[in-house]
Amino acid sequence: MAGILTSLVDAATGTDRGKAGDTLTLTGSGLGGTTRVNVGRAALTPASVAPGTVTVTVPALCAGQHAVSVTAGDSTSNALPFFLVPAPVVTDLSSGAGPAGATTVTLIGEGFLTATGATFGSVGAATGTFPPPTDTALTVTTPAHTTPITGCTDTVGVTVVSPGGTSASSDRSQYTYYDVPDAVSATPATQVPGQNVTVTGTCLADTTSVVFDDGVTQTPALFSNVSATEVLAVVPSLAPGTFDVLVTTPGGTDTSSPPSVTITL
Repeated sequence: MAGILTSLVDAATGTDRGKAGDTLTLTGSGLGGTTRVNVGRAALTPASVAPGTVTVTVPALCAGQHAVSVTAGDSTSNALPFFLVPAPVVTDLSSGAGPAGATTVTLIGEGFLTATGATFGSVGAATGTFPPPTDTALTVTTPAHTTPITGCTDTVGVTVVSPGGTSASSDRSQYTYYDVPDAVSATPATQVPGQNVTVTGTCLADTTSVVFDDGVTQTPALFSNVSATEVLAVVPSLAPGTFDVLVTTPGGTDTSSPPSVTITL
């Protein structure tokens, strides 16, 4: 006669949720005669049998709730629910680039309702609300990149962890940390509106804006990226004066001793 099941625990999660390949421990009484474990429609040979416990490897089944019972001879026990959780999938990021410091990013995908964490490569774990309120979006704060960034950028894979496993990395789940740009010169140092100035420095790749700042107003300028060390900007229509030239990239804005340009008529 089959025994009575009182609980089941997935060894990897410590709960009644898990993934294929995990070890499932069934607890109850009168289990010593168990010859088969039933997980959904799968009939499995137990890995171990004792009067109070039976273990089995979770089979590959479709995600969702499955009834688990044990069979001894022609008798089958009561069933307990087990939830097979799919591995999360990250299909996109709200922003694929950002500063070395912490910032907010939303991960897009599915399978997030059981998420227990998110990791940005070797940089570390993100912070946020786990699990999130929706299955398809997870908003986190990126971990700060505290080590020096070699070559101005560092691209890492973003993964989500849940009882169903860890999401696979893909081109759509890559995040690039950018070092702060450092603009050191603007030439010519004296120019008229509508003409070009060349801004040089380091970590200027993927510049997102150039502004002329008189200490009161910041006026955007047309610009083009030339290289990681050079940006070409068009002097905006401004009254004569001296302006700091502020360059912004995904890594932030260079506000530490920026170069200046004097506008004349």
